[in-house]
Amino acid sequence: MKKIIIWLTIGVVMITIVTTMAVKDKATAVITTQASADILSTQQRVWLNALRWCESNGYDGNINPKDRDGTPSWGRYQFKPGTFKNYNQIYKLPGGELMDGEAQERIVEQMIIKGGIKWNHEFPDCTRKLGYPPKISTVKQTKSIDKK
Repeated sequence: MKKIIIWLTIGVVMITIVTTMAVKDKATAVITTQASADILSTQQRVWLNALRWCESNGYDGNINPKDRDGTPSWGRYQFKPGTFKNYNQIYKLPGGELMDGEAQERIVEQMIIKGGIKWNHEFPDCTRKLGYPPKISTVKQTKSIDKK
């Protein structure tokens, strides 16, 4: 549990640093797809940021020339070209190229929301370190207090 907290903390700190540096370089830079009405819970967003850090150290241009299966992986979440194309079509997402970090981010957000993903197959090393993305309940439970 301590390792997960450390990884999540490191991820959030690094994302903050990268965001600050990118915004200084480009006033119009957008680092994440996090909008005012985020489609992920806070816990899921933290997990996603940790996954990004684990997969690519937060660098969209990261290329791993030889992944576990001996083929290269690309970008923010280290997708293979066929996997990226497949998920982009499944989720009917607009455009996006393999090295487009925002496009990869949209795919992983949908993977979290829609579920049914074998996380240990898609991101084996990082899910071993981080665990699986948090699930959110669609029904909020409230505690009722009886007044007497």
